[in-house]
Amino acid sequence: MNLLIIAIADVMWPRGPMLASVSRGPIIVAILGIILIFIATLSTAVHHWTDIFDHWYISPLSIILILFFLIATYVIYRIDNKNEDSGNTKRKGSSIINRLDPETKRAFAFYIISSLCIIGTSIWLSEVGDKLAETLQWEESFVGTQFLAISTSLPELATTIAALRLGNPEMAVANLLGSNLFNMGFVLFADEIAITNGSLWSNISLSHVITGLTGIFMTIIVVTTLLLRRHHPQAFSFKWINLESSILIIIYIIASAAIFYI
Repeated sequence: MNLLIIAIADVMWPRGPMLASVSRGPIIVAILGIILIFIATLSTAVHHWTDIFDHWYISPLSIILILFFLIATYVIYRIDNKNEDSGNTKRKGSSIINRLDPETKRAFAFYIISSLCIIGTSIWLSEVGDKLAETLQWEESFVGTQFLAISTSLPELATTIAALRLGNPEMAVANLLGSNLFNMGFVLFADEIAITNGSLWSNISLSHVITGLTGIFMTIIVVTTLLLRRHHPQAFSFKWINLESSILIIIYIIASAAIFYI
């Protein structure tokens, strides 16, 4: 869903193709995200092909997933550190003092309260989604990838719109790709720990392989566009929509239809 939001943001951006205004910085996050999606997709497929790991409390594939997530987080941290001016110790000292001002404390408190509200509503939302799938006799995988994904992605959409209004498309794209990385790494591993009747991967539908492959394909399109737009910023750019946004939206619609009918 986050990758679809990139397409929506591109349509909303008034200054031509949005990804042409973004540096190559988010590319490493996107590539690491592709690898995590691949591990998760492979885990789903393997657990449906064989039951050798079904009786394990934590699948070894989940351990690989969280280890790679930690490595990816460290890699991003190291890259960000290299891009900073580490020699400016005065600015670093003043920034530490500024973090403790009353305005920052209020912002931090508001962040914690907002996060707790989101967690509370998310628990209720999962129950609603389960009842919705049962009432409409739809596959839980379809309800999860569409209705729940849309609901849980609304904060991401709001953040993206705010970033665009500030004239900062790079923040919007980095936020969406970073969220993908976190969801595929940490959140899926947390789900694996929380589930009590076997492995997470053997309890989810095989149709999520389509979801994973779709995520990989859409992320590759974003990476390719970030590379090409640096040299050809206005190529295949139309009045209301650009080529990459059209492709992302079409892929999402086709994948959604495939999940619904499978």
